[in-house]
Amino acid sequence: MNSSSAPAGSPRWMQAIVSAWLPPMYREPVLGDLEERFQQRAPGLRWYGYVGDVATTVPQVLRSQLRRIIVRGPACAAAAGDLRRRAEHLQTQVWLRNVALLVGSVVVIGAFLANAQGDWHFQETVHLAMTIGWVGAVWRSYGIHGRSTGVPASMSLDELREFHRRELTRQMNVGVGQFWYWSAPAAFLILYAWIAAVPDFRGAGSLLAAIVMQNCVIVWASRKERSVYQRELDPTEQGAAKA
Repeated sequence: MNSSSAPAGSPRWMQAIVSAWLPPMYREPVLGDLEERFQQRAPGLRWYGYVGDVATTVPQVLRSQLRRIIVRGPACAAAAGDLRRRAEHLQTQVWLRNVALLVGSVVVIGAFLANAQGDWHFQETVHLAMTIGWVGAVWRSYGIHGRSTGVPASMSLDELREFHRRELTRQMNVGVGQFWYWSAPAAFLILYAWIAAVPDFRGAGSLLAAIVMQNCVIVWASRKERSVYQRELDPTEQGAAKA
């Protein structure tokens, strides 16, 4: 008996990476188009074709979104009374924040790879732990819990208000404790090297100070962000109470 099965789709981890670079309003149609092309190709060409499609499509979408932000301006969207525009503006802000952190993670990985030359020493182990700590914390805090999402097209005013309120609350609850948690292994390695006087290990104090400063900046930025979201949440809840 002959049986036909649908072609396998692209892996979810790959879709998640591509999704992180896409603005919320373009995410669903672009991912759907990429998936359709992926399944239409021959099995041996799917991966090469998918990477090529991502390399050509994502920069075009980013350029279009940045042009849209520059032309309209963030203040225009923020000052508008339309609830949908405010909800879309929130998701655009979240996306821009996450893309900036994603670019920072790529820079951190690139800096580690550029410096990891020659023989491997304990210093490189510490640098690897710091790199993994930063990338892991960014992904857990902002790639998963604080990711942006599209505003559904068909919603009543009450549903849209509840969606916007829920999204504001979700972003306010993004915990920065992940950064302290993920940086703990590197901090312990530095302390160990300091106490045990590991040969050829240098700059223990500077590395510890860098970890503490990094996390303090993240906490400060998170509090500033929470205050902005709270100012947006207050009138949204007042509107819900009057409805």
